[in-house]
Amino acid sequence: MRLIVVIILLAQFSVYAQQESDPRREFVEIYDSTLAYMEKNDKIGLRLYFIKQLTKENELKTLIGKSGLNFLYASFLKDVGEFDSSIVHFNKVEYYASKADPIRKEQMLSKAYLQKTYIYFDTQKLDSARVYLKKTKGIDNLSLNINEVAFLNNIEGYFAFIDGDYSKAESIYNENIEIHKSQHPCELPLTYVKKIELYDKLNKLVEMEEAFNSALYYVDSCENKTYEVYLRSTISGIYERRGMFEKSFQNYKIARILDDSIKKTKRLQEMTELETKYQSELKDTIIRSQKSENKLVREKSEREQEKKELYYWGVILLSISLIAIFLVLRRNLKQKKALSISKFTIEKALDEKQILLKEIHHRVKNNFQIVSSILDLQTKGINDPKAIELANEGKNRVKSMALIHQNLYQNDDLKVVLRNYTETLLNQIDTMFSTRPTEINLDINEEFIIDIDVAIPLGLILNELATNAFKYGFNNESKGVLSIRLIELEGQNCLVFKDNGKGLPEDVDVTNTSTTGLRLIRLLSKQIRGKLEYLYNDGAEFKIFFVNEKKE
Repeated sequence: MRLIVVIILLAQFSVYAQQESDPRREFVEIYDSTLAYMEKNDKIGLRLYFIKQLTKENELKTLIGKSGLNFLYASFLKDVGEFDSSIVHFNKVEYYASKADPIRKEQMLSKAYLQKTYIYFDTQKLDSARVYLKKTKGIDNLSLNINEVAFLNNIEGYFAFIDGDYSKAESIYNENIEIHKSQHPCELPLTYVKKIELYDKLNKLVEMEEAFNSALYYVDSCENKTYEVYLRSTISGIYERRGMFEKSFQNYKIARILDDSIKKTKRLQEMTELETKYQSELKDTIIRSQKSENKLVREKSEREQEKKELYYWGVILLSISLIAIFLVLRRNLKQKKALSISKFTIEKALDEKQILLKEIHHRVKNNFQIVSSILDLQTKGINDPKAIELANEGKNRVKSMALIHQNLYQNDDLKVVLRNYTETLLNQIDTMFSTRPTEINLDINEEFIIDIDVAIPLGLILNELATNAFKYGFNNESKGVLSIRLIELEGQNCLVFKDNGKGLPEDVDVTNTSTTGLRLIRLLSKQIRGKLEYLYNDGAEFKIFFVNEKKE
């Protein structure tokens, strides 16, 4: 039934489109394509067609083309039960109608309002259905076909019935009966069922029986068993409620027999259709089988001829292939042997280079230790505290560089692990100031590797900062805390050095100072293509930015 209504509506829109001044008649083309899919019952193809057309909606030149495209798609969505999406596209029809001329506007709005009334009524959104029923009937030049009038009357009659306006409901049902008598008499039983429910409500049993008999007449005339099941089930329920159990049972019994008959007929029809389809497919299969057999005979003969040719060429190709394989294998063996020799030579050279580098680092470390020992011996004959302090600072700097080479010597891969190096360096400095209790916290990735060109300046910076913290930063009465962590900041590696001491004097500018230690730190920061930042954060906090070319 829905499909019939949609086709009628589409036909009416087609008439409107033919009146359009655009010679392309955009909507007629869309309508014809839509009808072709509907006749084939190809819902998937129709949906894809609509989706494709809606992507080009803005390219349509006429309002009737745009509104018609959305109307057709909305009607399709309504037919497949996607009511929310259908409402969206009926709203677009209303939007295009608002831009049309008065006559076209009323034509477009009447169709959109009517369809939205159906949807809201079918989905039991009765308040919205009332609104759009009123909007539909409020159009001045409402042009509806006989089926649309009948559907609209049914909805209006239903609202009159539930509102208690029974005389209006009866009048509307009678009007629909007259409409159906002249156009679609086989639809009359549905309207008579509504009159039966109305007369039951009004307790008019005689009129109810007359309506029932009239409905039966049209059911028998049209041989519509489905409507008869619905009719007799309805009257059976009414009789049961009124205590008329014999009549209720009679009608219930007939309804069940008819329902079983419909189901059996439907199953028989399905089986017949399946049998017909099976026979058709069997016939097609036999024909295809015969064609395939003939084709196989021809192909067999052709293959035998091809086999002879392939055998001949195969022997030739096999011989050529064997010769080529032999030559390739011999060449590969020579190359493999040459590669093995080259690999052995390279590995041997690398091993020798590794041993030589470790030996160099070992000797450099020993030389640094000798320098440290010389400085240590020279301080024994010096009584000036300032000179001793300077000598000790030089000695610590030498030790920090020696520690780098010690790490390189001890590691097989000649790499400096920043965490291990920092931990060892700070423990050495802590030993020198063992009279002060100190807590050292490290937050550095254990896998972070630094190049020697970065390690030496960075080690000297750490040596300066840690020595200054022990000497000047910590209060002798409290426990000193050093915190060193490695983070990524501003796209660079950043080593954050923090103590809980009193910090630098407020008038000290780390970027421009004559203090030897801070000048050395600033120069070393530049050497590793970084910078130095300082702030007081419950103690001195230094940030050393640096670039590590061999970071892994």
